[in-house]
Amino acid sequence: MAKKSTREIIAEEMPGVEIIETRKVGSSVKSADSSASRSTRSGSSISDLRKRFLGADADAADADEEDLESADATEDDDEVEVSKVRSKKRSDDPLDDPGSRVVITSTKTGRATGAQG
Repeated sequence: MAKKSTREIIAEEMPGVEIIETRKVGSSVKSADSSASRSTRSGSSISDLRKRFLGADADAADADEEDLESADATEDDDEVEVSKVRSKKRSDDPLDDPGSRVVITSTKTGRATGAQG
C-alpha cells in the first residue's frame, strides 16, 4: 500500500475542510537554535530522581524507561504532520464561522491521529 499524503488523508476523512498550511512535526522542534533549547537548563536525570525517591525499586523503573526509549527511537517524526484547516463553507457572519482548526496526520498509518474541535 502506498503512503497517503496529508492532503489525501484530510480529503478522505474530513471532506468539508481545506488545508491552510502544513508543517512536519520534527522540523521546528529539532532545530538547534530554537528558543526552547537555548533557554532551558537540564536538571537531575530521571534515573537520579528514581534512585532518590524509589530507592531499591529504581532499577526496575529504569529498565522500563529504557524499553520505552528504544520504542520511541523507532518512531519517525517526519511521518507526522500538523495541518491547519478551515471549513470550505464559510459564513459571511464572523460569529458563525468556527475559524481554523488543527489536524494531526500520520503518513505512516494513512490516518488523522488527532483533531482540534
